[in-house]
Amino acid sequence: VLMTKSILHSPDSLLAIVQAVHLEKPVVLVLLQGRGYDFEEGLTLVRSLRAGLPPVALKAFEELLKNSMLSLNGDIDEVCSNSGDDGNVGGRNGGGMFKPADTSSNHLRAAQTILLEVLTNVIMVSWSPEASENMLAATVQTIADR
Repeated sequence: VLMTKSILHSPDSLLAIVQAVHLEKPVVLVLLQGRGYDFEEGLTLVRSLRAGLPPVALKAFEELLKNSMLSLNGDIDEVCSNSGDDGNVGGRNGGGMFKPADTSSNHLRAAQTILLEVLTNVIMVSWSPEASENMLAATVQTIADR
């Protein structure tokens, strides 16, 4: 995942991250130096997608989640137990992944939990696009090793 200023504002990108985790695919975060990604802003956004995403993007993400055919493998109540009435998610309680949810709110909360876990537990690889070919080769090797 190329971490840029707008990555977490894209419903398609958010869904791709959630799907990768659901399918147990490796997720590598690549921080593009000088492209505006701010870790704290990203965490704030993911903790409350309802408050952070523009309404059009939020609706699109909820529709993508609903239509993505993802299913939670654990208990939706456990996945959502760390979220408050305001939709904020604080983290996962060691519990499950996706299982069929009855509401878009549950889908969104589960997705938020997964996104928050990725952002807080996956170490980012830093890369400067203006760097030398040797630096690019080293970055690609680091990504491949993960």
